[in-house]
Amino acid sequence: MQYPHRCHPAALLALTVGFLALPSSMAAAQESRPALQFGIGASGLHLDDIEFAAITDFFVTEVQDHQSNHDGDFNGYKVTGELSGLLPHRRGEWLAALAVRGFYARYEDEQQSRCVFTADTDCAFFPLFDPDPTGTITSPGGSGSGGFFSDWRTTVDREAVHWGAAVEMNLSRNATAASFKDTGGSLKDAPVAVEPVLFQWRAGLAVRRLDQKSSLISVDFGPTQDPVTLDDDLDAAYYGGYVGFSTWKPLAGGFRVKLSGETGLYYADADYNGAYTASASLGDDSPIAQSVTLSDSAPAFIGLLNLVLERDFGPATLGLFGEAEWISYVPKVLYNDTDLNGGVPFDVVGFQNGTVLGDGSALSYTVGARISVPLR
Repeated sequence: MQYPHRCHPAALLALTVGFLALPSSMAAAQESRPALQFGIGASGLHLDDIEFAAITDFFVTEVQDHQSNHDGDFNGYKVTGELSGLLPHRRGEWLAALAVRGFYARYEDEQQSRCVFTADTDCAFFPLFDPDPTGTITSPGGSGSGGFFSDWRTTVDREAVHWGAAVEMNLSRNATAASFKDTGGSLKDAPVAVEPVLFQWRAGLAVRRLDQKSSLISVDFGPTQDPVTLDDDLDAAYYGGYVGFSTWKPLAGGFRVKLSGETGLYYADADYNGAYTASASLGDDSPIAQSVTLSDSAPAFIGLLNLVLERDFGPATLGLFGEAEWISYVPKVLYNDTDLNGGVPFDVVGFQNGTVLGDGSALSYTVGARISVPLR
């Protein structure tokens, strides 16, 4: 399953402009005192596929396609927390304060797949790197596991943990808007309603991590009965800053809706540790055991939209929320299965590209409930 790896930033801008074009009165002003907020919700996450199984031509001389052993879709939960209104400072209509925010999300999934030979193709797993240091496989024992009428049954257990923390400054502007009535055909300065209007701008520094673990085991139910295992640890740390906004709009019955958005630029640092074992290899009964450590770095853009429906209930504010977040760079493992020089029947001979880290992306979404309580 393939998903686009890039999201156009104009989508966030369009939603922001459309929302701000609504009437700008709100039901309640921002409190200048500190408040503690806690939220929890059901969450989904989409990452790139794990494509470890290779579909080859019938004579296993070249890789023709890849099979998805895990499509990258997860279900899980997300917990959020925020301590806002710290060290407030007011000057006229402007209020500045600090906030500390954080979140933790966890996702798990298990998927099964099958790759079976046809009249034109076969299936194989290749090691993480070529056994020959020169990059040329000179022995069939280095080619991989599979071929010879393969019928691979594969199970992948995959999990992801996503967490982050931020310190931000927010700047709010409270103004009043008065409506006027027509008296005798002339305008009179007689306000009939005065309501505070709040726009909040935010800027902060943040650190995040997205850690992935997967465990693959595959057994060939064909003639060879070869088991293969692959254990991957793929971690990414993000360091950077963001800017954002929040705005509120009143609804009937004392409810209000809040829209927040942010976009940030981060430095992403990725690390990969992979361990591969095969009890037998193509054309040879000698076992293979390999481990690989890789690293990569890249810039990453992270964008988030959050929509809340909330209401004050005396000492606390309760609300329902939905949010979506996109990360432009998430590392993806590209496995060692590209034969650059071609090969001969039943022996993938030639230079392999080796296992490397490529560019992927991530999209998450969460719906849940939250509570906010003033601290004094």
